[in-house]
Amino acid sequence: NRNYTLIENNTRAGFFVYEFFEGKYITVNVLGEGSFKGLLKNGTDAVSPKFETLEEGLSPEEIQAIQLENERQERAARLVEEGYTLISSVEDFENNITETGNYVFGSNIDFEGGSFSRTNDFEGIIDGNGYTILGLRNQNSPLFGEKLKGNVEFRNINISGSSFDIEDGSNDGDGIFAGSTIFREFESVKFINVNIINSSFTVRDKLVGGLVGIINDASNLIISQSSIEIEFKFNDSREQIGGFFGDLRFFDSLEITNSLVSTSFINVGGGSFDYVAAISGNVNPGNNDKIDIVQSLIYFETAESSEGGALFGRNTNNEKDLIINISNSFISSNIPSASDSLIGFDFKSNQSLNITNSLIQTNSSSLTGSTVEVNSDKSVIIPWDFNNNSIDDSLNTSQMSGFEIFDTSSYSENYFINNWALSGNDSVWLINSGESLPYLFWQEEPLPEQIINQP
Repeated sequence: NRNYTLIENNTRAGFFVYEFFEGKYITVNVLGEGSFKGLLKNGTDAVSPKFETLEEGLSPEEIQAIQLENERQERAARLVEEGYTLISSVEDFENNITETGNYVFGSNIDFEGGSFSRTNDFEGIIDGNGYTILGLRNQNSPLFGEKLKGNVEFRNINISGSSFDIEDGSNDGDGIFAGSTIFREFESVKFINVNIINSSFTVRDKLVGGLVGIINDASNLIISQSSIEIEFKFNDSREQIGGFFGDLRFFDSLEITNSLVSTSFINVGGGSFDYVAAISGNVNPGNNDKIDIVQSLIYFETAESSEGGALFGRNTNNEKDLIINISNSFISSNIPSASDSLIGFDFKSNQSLNITNSLIQTNSSSLTGSTVEVNSDKSVIIPWDFNNNSIDDSLNTSQMSGFEIFDTSSYSENYFINNWALSGNDSVWLINSGESLPYLFWQEEPLPEQIINQP
């Protein structure tokens, strides 16, 4: 008396069939190769059924969590079959990640307030499999290697509720993932779906990055679908600090897509800081290096004047050509009025900053502290009062030529509707009419800074 739904030609790794039976849900998860003419019929020898009985009263969220965990475990098992090493505990994390290899997480890694030390270099892949590193109170050691070499990829990694405090006095580069890269032995690094939240970094050296301290001689850097939110704390004079990197040296290309970086810089003692930025504190380009920032959200906050900006703090090789392209992005710069909104010191006119279909929200009257060429195409500057989340009509915007500049009387949602992609299958931006500034399609909801008149 059991009727199963016919499933034909299904070649996926798994599928679910639900049956209501005696007040309980029975989930049948079939794994195998080839097509299926019916439940467990005409499958291959590789087919193995897995039956789970879920208790009554489970919420849809609880059922979804069980399914997600099953998917993660199946994915981890598949990657282990492909040669990855499984990391499922603090002990595995500390002892089994060596200088070269591919690794996949099989569970959250909870340090419960503890720390660890890693001194080896690293080349390979770290796949967090959607799990989280949490409760880490780390001192003087990056997570995955003192230095990166060859080709490296970090993906599907979450870090939450952790703090980092690195002080070795060497100024060789400090970062959460790695200190630096090995010159002439490094090719590329990718950060795909990497997320850091509720975490802080106490800065005691210069050349510090939220991801890597120093990138040196790289051919390809990619940050995609990632969210990096870090609070940097200072108690002495420091410089060249960035949400992603401390220093970018000879990097060929950097691509940032569909990502968020949110950095705040807080002085908890004496001294000062310079060349700070949400992306990289310093840039030292080779010839014709290029940076592309696409459909991303950049938030930069500091309460003290410094030579820096939301994008980059300083350029130490301004004789070389550098192209920075920004498109369909939201840049929010909450800084003292004397500071620079976008980039700081020593960028020159042979280097260009091209901004397309983007919004710059700032409380400073200066965009750059340099003579860099700035080009705008359908981009908007909104002078902003961050205390009241409202347009600031008193800000002097006379130096911001080439942009559409909105004050209270000229602000118009129609400008974005007519000029930006706000509808259709190719929609990049969303807007809550009368309530928010435009925000990116991949955001779950607008940030507080993107909501109008709601402090």
